[in-house]
Amino acid sequence: MLSPSRIKAELFSSDEGDEDDDEGITSDIKCDEDLNKVELLEFEKNIMLDTFSDDVLFVLARGLGLERLMLHHFYLYSDPKILVFVINITQYDEAYFLSRLRDPIVKCPPKVINADVSIKDREALYMEGGVHFITSRILMVDLLQGRVPFKNVAGIVVHRAHHDQPSALNSMGSLQRLVNRLYIRRVRLVPRFDVDVKRVLDLYPPRLIEVTCELPHPMRKVQSALVDIIRTCIKELKQCASVLDTSAEDESTHPSAGLIPSMLEVQLKAAQFSITDKQQRLLTDLKHLRTLLYQAEELEPATLYHTLSMLRSDKDQVANNSGWLFTQTSSKLFAEAEAMCKVKVDGDYTLLEVILLQMYVPNISVLKPSTVPIKMMTNENVSDGSSVQHSPGSPILLLADSSEVCRQLRNLIKWGKRKLSWIQRRQIVDDLPSAKGSSREPPAEPLWDPMQITLFGSSAEGESRADIVNDVQAIQKLAARQGRKRRKQAEEEMKKKKLRGDQPRLVQFGIVHYKKQSKVGMFALFKWRGDSLWPK
Repeated sequence: MLSPSRIKAELFSSDEGDEDDDEGITSDIKCDEDLNKVELLEFEKNIMLDTFSDDVLFVLARGLGLERLMLHHFYLYSDPKILVFVINITQYDEAYFLSRLRDPIVKCPPKVINADVSIKDREALYMEGGVHFITSRILMVDLLQGRVPFKNVAGIVVHRAHHDQPSALNSMGSLQRLVNRLYIRRVRLVPRFDVDVKRVLDLYPPRLIEVTCELPHPMRKVQSALVDIIRTCIKELKQCASVLDTSAEDESTHPSAGLIPSMLEVQLKAAQFSITDKQQRLLTDLKHLRTLLYQAEELEPATLYHTLSMLRSDKDQVANNSGWLFTQTSSKLFAEAEAMCKVKVDGDYTLLEVILLQMYVPNISVLKPSTVPIKMMTNENVSDGSSVQHSPGSPILLLADSSEVCRQLRNLIKWGKRKLSWIQRRQIVDDLPSAKGSSREPPAEPLWDPMQITLFGSSAEGESRADIVNDVQAIQKLAARQGRKRRKQAEEEMKKKKLRGDQPRLVQFGIVHYKKQSKVGMFALFKWRGDSLWPK
């Protein structure tokens, strides 16, 4: 039986065995990086080399990529010869690791062990080896029942075992208790001021270029009208809530009253089963109004006008409304939103006004000028082959506030302004009669290669966590079934061999019988001759 440290050491050992240990470890890490496409930084490699053969508790500073370090450990542990359990992992981290470990290059696919997996399947999956994402309760039961092959277990990974705040550090007692409970002897602290970390991060310092875009005057009118309606609803809500503590400062006059829910709203939502119908209507209207305010600031005018039209045409919303839809301020709001959705004819195409679209959507006015220097920088990086960081596949990441903004930016980069304005006009053609026109679609004018644009959305577009887990469980169910068949065949072969070994004296069948009889005949002949040659 190999010890866990011996099993871990074999993962980094060289195949030929002629080189030194350090050289073999370094070469294997490079091979793994090439195969698995996980590029580790220098300080991450040093951490791996320094701690891989020990039982360690890692405490990394925020932003240093704990997931990258764990993912590389999982790549190395994805081997049928060893068995590794991962416990205390969140559902989002589990979905991320599963999506990366499903790569065909991985020798042994990951497994998800939960209550949906039967006992027989669990026993078969344990024999398959690899990385198992399991709950601590199921792991404890299987360990006590003897279903886990102990000789194959290389280790247990506890995700998010410890955390602390750098601004207010706790005492060392909690860390010491955790170390004692995990039965480990080493703690690896990796702060940002670590020598290796600082040297690597100082090689490529970040450059910040801040671009400020102002809201146009019509959009400011819309925002002002929405904030006035929100403040009025908060005042009415305060008048209705006489039972709760209203002696605090009047939050309706606060500058952030339209952005975040007030304390009164939080208290009423906590007691939602005991509030009146009017309070419930006001809370619902405040939720819709803040959504409209967000769309006015972040999205295009067509989306705002479409949402307003849906609210005005919905009979349930009108019947259960608190009254803001019938105020003079709401009439100004609808008029300003409609004025921003102007249509023009560009040849054979009927589009929203491109100038107005660029004016009313700050993201569009800032993003297109930014793509030109980014393309120039990318071309320079591709032509310059002297540095490692200048690779043609270097990704460019755009961070936004929500999935709607990400989708809007994706559409702009993928289709261009003309096609985007045509799509926006098609969105409001049923609500705005003046938006009707030619239905001919303009060609796309992408700002970037459309094949190189990816929208990272866990639930918006792409696989969700449930899809990833179901896919992995379907594969592992098939693997468990095949493993049981192989084990059954092996047991039958062992039984056959055992039966052959237990019958050495049964020489009554086949060729063995005649061979045995011939030997007996020769022995009898020899004895007869002996009797004739040597008399008694």
